[in-house]
Amino acid sequence: MFASGAVIGLAIGGLIIQNYGWRATFFTIIPIAIALLLIIRRFINVNDGVQQQEQRQEQPKIVENNIDKTKNKNNSNSSKRLANQIDVKGAIVLAVTITSFLLVLTFIETSGNNSNNNNNSSITQVLLPFLIIGGIVSFILFVVIEKRAKYPLVDFKLMLNKSILPANLIIMLVGLSMFMVFQTIPILVRNPGPVGFGEDAISTGKVQLPFAIVLLIFGPTSGFIVSKLGSLKPIILGACITAAGFIGLLIFHSTELLVSTNLAILSTGLSLTSVGAMNVIILSTPRQFTGVSLGMSTLMRIIGAAIGPALAGMYMQTNQSLLNIHGIAQYFPSAESFNLIFLSATVFSIVSIALAIILRQRVIKMAIPNLA
Repeated sequence: MFASGAVIGLAIGGLIIQNYGWRATFFTIIPIAIALLLIIRRFINVNDGVQQQEQRQEQPKIVENNIDKTKNKNNSNSSKRLANQIDVKGAIVLAVTITSFLLVLTFIETSGNNSNNNNNSSITQVLLPFLIIGGIVSFILFVVIEKRAKYPLVDFKLMLNKSILPANLIIMLVGLSMFMVFQTIPILVRNPGPVGFGEDAISTGKVQLPFAIVLLIFGPTSGFIVSKLGSLKPIILGACITAAGFIGLLIFHSTELLVSTNLAILSTGLSLTSVGAMNVIILSTPRQFTGVSLGMSTLMRIIGAAIGPALAGMYMQTNQSLLNIHGIAQYFPSAESFNLIFLSATVFSIVSIALAIILRQRVIKMAIPNLA
């Protein structure tokens, strides 16, 4: 479903930008968000159903006249328990930690802005040390808070599981790689030649469309492959295919066809890796902690998705070329910036391969005593 939305968004988004400007894309999201809010309010009642089922199991002989009163009481108690279980402190400190490190990347990239290099450099020299120290301190504070919390946002005992930790790191690298691509390819396609292709928004969507289409195909297909081959082989295979896709982008990105082809390869690898890693996490997590574990995996993917674009932006802002466009000299991301992005993504993919191999060895070691 995520891939389906990506296909629709790339097609419609390009048309909106081409005809009405990029600002219009944000306004088109407003009615969609309102519609989603109404749909959720009307149709999504999972918690209510669970509460009613638990109530029937625990009190099967409730007198009919007291049912409404008992439901209201249970709902009130459930709301209080839910409020107590939300790790507000951990969420705030984690947000500060992530924001601090993202601001470090942002200030590094703005210091490379050629138009105001002196001003940016002086601001960076003052703020950068404070942001780095603040990020480190807030991360340490986050670990302390999570270890003491009754209902932590991140359960480190679960996170540091020998099987779950490598799988979560792979999930984070998948999010990082995917959103690094989302950040980079449109700029490469729209960048004026000879660095880019100088295309419009519609062509940009077409170049990225194979990525989304393959993601759409391999979403359900990866699940079938995992059911036949297990979780570990698809993770290793997917990580290798992902590395091949980024190596292809690093070496061959001189034409739109080459970029689209490598994006399709990349999408195949990311799909296999993501589905396999999530399956390992589910199988390695005790049933009563499945929700917590999946929440942490989603958090890791979001962290990767936040780092990827910031890292790509840093490369593109600190490595620029001066191009003459219609008689006006302007700075644009250089060819070196795109090479650095694809090279970094290749390194991350190789790290994913190493993590997949480590994960395979750990799972095999854990399985041998059980078989014995």
